[in-house]
Amino acid sequence: NGYIFGDHGRQFAAMSLQKRLEEGLRYASEIHPQVTEEFDNGYSVAWDKVPWILGGYSQWTPELREKYYRDLCEIDGRIALAGEHASYMNGWLEGAVTSSLDAIGRIHAKAIAK
Repeated sequence: NGYIFGDHGRQFAAMSLQKRLEEGLRYASEIHPQVTEEFDNGYSVAWDKVPWILGGYSQWTPELREKYYRDLCEIDGRIALAGEHASYMNGWLEGAVTSSLDAIGRIHAKAIAK
């Protein structure tokens, strides 16, 4: 599992799936030479090419977080958002999990307050 971003990431994303897997194995074999013998199958997602996604994870600037983060995390009627984008651990599954637990807590608090 890994991320490549910036110019190198765009070059990597322009490759075919097969070529991305081959290149990933080549890079991994520099650290773990046995990886090519142990590899069964793999998959690679060029996140910046996926419509409505345009990247592997969110990247907040301090200014954007200050301006929008509080509203993003507020419950709006029956809608509560959760995910790494709604946490301070952007790009990590832990951020998505803690964000979902926070959203569940806010939904529960709203429900019992009625």
